[in-house]
Amino acid sequence: MVIGLTLVLALAPQIKAQEPQWVARPLPALQEFRSNDGVASVVLEAREQTVQIDGITFDAMIYNGDYAGPLIRVHPGDLLNVRLVNHLHESTNIHFHGYQGSPLGPSDNMHILVDPGETFDYSVRIPLTQPPGLYWFHSHVHHDAERQVMRGLSGTLIVEGTTDEFPALKGIKEQVLVFKEDRLVTSDDALVNQYFHRYIRTMSGALFSQIAMRPGETQLWRIANEGADQPLRLVLKGHTFRIIGRDGSATTREIETDELRIDPAGRVDALVDAGDAGTYELSSPGVYTGSGKVRPLGVVQVSGIAATGIQKQEEFPLTVDLRAATIDARRTVVMTQNPAEGEYYLDGKLFNHARVDTRVPLGNVEEWLIRNDTNDYHTFHIHQVSFQVVEINGVAASFDGRRDTVEIPVHGTVKIRMAFSDPLILGEFMYHCHILEHEDKGMMATIEVYDPASEPASRPADP
Repeated sequence: MVIGLTLVLALAPQIKAQEPQWVARPLPALQEFRSNDGVASVVLEAREQTVQIDGITFDAMIYNGDYAGPLIRVHPGDLLNVRLVNHLHESTNIHFHGYQGSPLGPSDNMHILVDPGETFDYSVRIPLTQPPGLYWFHSHVHHDAERQVMRGLSGTLIVEGTTDEFPALKGIKEQVLVFKEDRLVTSDDALVNQYFHRYIRTMSGALFSQIAMRPGETQLWRIANEGADQPLRLVLKGHTFRIIGRDGSATTREIETDELRIDPAGRVDALVDAGDAGTYELSSPGVYTGSGKVRPLGVVQVSGIAATGIQKQEEFPLTVDLRAATIDARRTVVMTQNPAEGEYYLDGKLFNHARVDTRVPLGNVEEWLIRNDTNDYHTFHIHQVSFQVVEINGVAASFDGRRDTVEIPVHGTVKIRMAFSDPLILGEFMYHCHILEHEDKGMMATIEVYDPASEPASRPADP
């Protein structure tokens, strides 16, 4: 299978890969599914497959023959039916990242495992309270999550309604940019080894693309870091990003920045103003190339008939500020590791499917202090609920909305607040480091939200 653009290579005679000469082609379109009459029905066929992207060939695991993965569009209240057909030689499953509904039954249930040759029908009711925004879904098999996600088993989910929250954006041009990563550790290709340093980062299934804009135009860029381990840094030369959403939720104000940094599993919705006609480089700093640490991703070509841009957004959806909430419980989660053994711990424990680590009564508003006691890069993600960051390293954080993934500073702390108030969210789900290598090696725990009206607050100790 061939995905993406043509890449013209300049190679010295079988010795050294030189700087590639990029040929910009339009950004590839994602395979798209939309809900109809309140139901979205999608078949995902997971296969091991060799793919070729801009002249680079490697082994992947992909849905429906497309390394970039599908894009599913739903609305709050819709029913999302996903039939997962497993053609792999190993087990897999699906986690709907950022989903704020039930973790039970055939929904976003991490106890589901689909074995080779089997089919499973997920039935995911999108809550009416699900914030409009950008989400994604991916394999979440413990011990195999990093490898399966890195090789391509992920896709993108948009809950529609952003233009209802921001009426000025009606009719705006939307770009969905899906970033994935893979480490090609066994490649003997000179370009892979010497220019890419064995590390491939793709944007919507291509290594180098062109995005078209008109002079003066404003576009909505929906950017998902669907990589397994690495943060994404993104720069558009001569331009700024006006962030209006993060991790599926609207921010409380426009946040303007010259450079986006998006942790693994993080997403950003940003307005981008084209400015004057010209060609502008889109790149990722901090990613090695043959000549330095800036990886070119493509160009933005601004040309054609001028358009009218969109002014700064002043009105944002109401988000409850949990800094004023009464706190029912305070907890501390500690991240540690044993590099010699390749083990990563939460509260001194390796993940155990049979153990519930934290029990929370329905209705609690809680404050958690996440502490990184290591020299390593870690993030914190919790399923089913979003949270508000209230402190970083003991310093109060400004209130700019909700998150579902956040970086925890090396030898530092992040304090978050969460409301476990939705009766839809009862049962067991996970929290973990979303560096999937770390999650696979133990840095994950199980939380159970229970109804105190029908269940006891305590029960026999888990193993």
